Amino acid sequence: MARPLRIEFPGAWYHVANRGAGHRPVFLTDDDRKSFVELLSELEERFGLEVHAYSIAGNQYHVLIHTPNGGLGRGMRHLDGVYTQRFNRRHHSDGPLFRGRYKAIVVDPDHNVAAVSRYIHSVPMALGGVRELTSYPWSSFPAYTKNAKQPDWLRTKTILSHFGVKKRRKHYRAYMKDGLDDQTRAFYGAKHTPPVLGRAAFREKIRQQLGAYQSDRQRAALKWLRERPSIKRIVKTTAEVFDVPPASIYVSRRGRGSRNIPRLVAMSLCRSPGGHSLVDIARAFGIGHYASVSVAANRLKGLAGEDDALAEQIEKVRDQLESREKRANGKGKSKKRKKSQGSGRGKGKDDG
Repeated sequence: MARPLRIEFPGAWYHVANRGAGHRPVFLTDDDRKSFVELLSELEERFGLEVHAYSIAGNQYHVLIHTPNGGLGRGMRHLDGVYTQRFNRRHHSDGPLFRGRYKAIVVDPDHNVAAVSRYIHSVPMALGGVRELTSYPWSSFPAYTKNAKQPDWLRTKTILSHFGVKKRRKHYRAYMKDGLDDQTRAFYGAKHTPPVLGRAAFREKIRQQLGAYQSDRQRAALKWLRERPSIKRIVKTTAEVFDVPPASIYVSRRGRGSRNIPRLVAMSLCRSPGGHSLVDIARAFGIGHYASVSVAANRLKGLAGEDDALAEQIEKVRDQLESREKRANGKGKSKKRKKSQGSGRGKGKDDG
């Protein structure tokens, strides 16, 4: 299995998460949870990592981290490694505790960071067993609502600044009660969660920063940021596989038994692997409200689960989209190689 993609640069925001190997619990007692929170409290002083939100529930943890000076890897190795040592010593066990390397999603601080904090704070309730988040002791949410004393190492001002000037904590509490928005739910509900959550302009900004801070191999791993299939390409490929005119996919059919299956497929694939926002998909397909995109994707998931032939067609569309991207990449590399060879010959003449 490929190692999780790492995107690190100074000033980045991350949703960091990990869970127990083999779905085993990694927090058996309150002493375990206290030990983990204690390690969280050390991240800023020791590694310069700011903790803005966290939750511990079941066999997993979620943390929202800001890295003004970079260094996420060092801090997370310390967090997972030392916690594993303490857990094994406390419970007389040995071996790896977590399923592998932590997952770190880069988050757009201007448009998505508040939604990610809501997702993180919602995890304990989503996993079951927690009815009231304001009294749940293993999350930063009580500190956000002043139901618990805020520790010195926990930063809440940045998130709360998204909720006006007055009564920010009250507004944040109401924001939590509203539940996850469709776009955040779709992002985390994808089969393969992308390593970046943000708008196109944010992804472009990351590419520019990677040029200064990342290796060639890591930059190559981020091609999906600029080469994900367009909505037009997804519609065209879907039309080819289902043998229908591309224009028909943009047409909504109403009435019982009149489902436009290729349309559902294209809309779903625009979310993943397309990575397009729900708003953009709704606009492209002439849908009044972007929430309908999620409804359509869920409907298709149910249909594909009952129809093997449909599931195979969907995979065929995915495969064709992927193969076209690979061919496009190959052509780009060939052009670069020829250009490089040409410039090399020119340089030789100048030097001679």
